[in-house]
Amino acid sequence: MSEHATVRVELGARAYDILVGPHLLAEAGSHIRPLLRQPRVIVVTDETVAVLHLDALEASLAAAGVKTERIVLPPGEKTKDFAHLQALVDRLLDLGEGISMVSFGYSNRTPWHTPRELDDDELGRRLDKLAAQVSRPERAIFNFHVPPARTAIDKAPALDDSLKPVVKGGAVMMKSVGSEAVRRVRPWGVDVSSGVEAAKGIKDAAKIAAFIEEVLNADA
Repeated sequence: MSEHATVRVELGARAYDILVGPHLLAEAGSHIRPLLRQPRVIVVTDETVAVLHLDALEASLAAAGVKTERIVLPPGEKTKDFAHLQALVDRLLDLGEGISMVSFGYSNRTPWHTPRELDDDELGRRLDKLAAQVSRPERAIFNFHVPPARTAIDKAPALDDSLKPVVKGGAVMMKSVGSEAVRRVRPWGVDVSSGVEAAKGIKDAAKIAAFIEEVLNADA
């Protein structure tokens, strides 16, 4: 009979298992490695737990060929808020092989007034601070939520005060909703994904061509 017990936390599509039993830190690498697409993890913990267990966990992961990066927070409930979560998201991460990733979860202003919106000037100041950490932009992934302004991927329906699309002559009016701050950062590459799709999962050749044209004329 196994020494370990599995407790299933049922959350629909977000369900997960909790493994309970002895010696799990020493065996963590063998349990975690099969679940990873790439042998690399970021361990987020607090100072109290880190002193007691982090070295053992990292040793187990290393033995299984898993590289780790540690992020150690102050102990206590005060770090369990959105500000600290955002600080984790807005980091420069080393992905290995000389590749880094800059992530930023805020956006410019929208009609929905969500919690993670900033004026474009403040957005620019924060992005400049993050981008300054990148030593080789050509080897960096810029993981930003909003597209650069005045490009083929920043168009969205114009909305009236009731948040309904503005229609004129039977056509929905489109407007630029991208960020001038993101444009100024001038990332070497962007993930256009759904921004060039005619429908979910179906790429639109005209949108792709328009986006490439925008990129080629970026210095104009």
